[in-house]
Amino acid sequence: MGAANPHAEKIARAATRLSCRCDVLTATTDMPGLMQWADMAVSAAGTTSWELCFMGVPMILLPIADNQMGIIASMTGHGIASCLAPDSTARDMADRVDALASDAPTRRRMAENGQALIDGQGATRVVNAMYCRALTLRPAAPEDCEMLLAWRNHPDVRKNSFNADVIDLATHAAWYEKTLSDPDILFYVARDGTDAPVGQIRLARQGRDAVISLNAAPGMTGRGIGTTMVELACREMRRLDFADRAVAMVKPENRASAVMFRKAGFTRKRSNENSLRFEWS
Repeated sequence: MGAANPHAEKIARAATRLSCRCDVLTATTDMPGLMQWADMAVSAAGTTSWELCFMGVPMILLPIADNQMGIIASMTGHGIASCLAPDSTARDMADRVDALASDAPTRRRMAENGQALIDGQGATRVVNAMYCRALTLRPAAPEDCEMLLAWRNHPDVRKNSFNADVIDLATHAAWYEKTLSDPDILFYVARDGTDAPVGQIRLARQGRDAVISLNAAPGMTGRGIGTTMVELACREMRRLDFADRAVAMVKPENRASAVMFRKAGFTRKRSNENSLRFEWS
């Protein structure tokens, strides 16, 4: 119980009259340790339920406020908790505890589903989403040439490229000059809220398709930059009537890029053993 619980003394006295062992803990400083120890938990359907998910604890939830009904619906839908109605009795709760205690397969599924939903990275995702809201695209410029070559030759970028060879400056400079002047290519550098370059994206027109190539700057992956660049570039494609459809080809082992294009609204289409095809129109 929390230190401010007005019923603490009454509950502690009641616990001494139970036929089973019952420890009453007040203002504990090690909730993760207790959750890790527990085989199951009974809780109000507040934010503690998300912590129980992360710790992989099967749970029975009781809503004690109207704003907890959404959590009840989510937990039920994901198969994470056994949820009681707001007007449930002590007998209802006891029966539910008895049923879950004797059902090890269900407890195991609840634990797995909970940890699949809550992985502890939520705060990072919020920060990344806030960071990506400030991203903008600007046209690539001649002075970006060497920076983009350094990005292209970075090992993390090359391992996901269909051409993984290191490119020399002379070859890159000739390609870069030609690409900047090509009317069938949209070429952008992404910049964050401090105007720092954080990625590049190109759309090459082939008929009424635009084939996408992109990469985040080294050290900037995992922040949602790629998804945001794709969304912004597709808006530009549409605004400029540059093409009717955006197309992306992804190496089958590059799961992160496949997830990124799905997040950006792309649909996986036909593929072969060497590549996956994603389309947005």
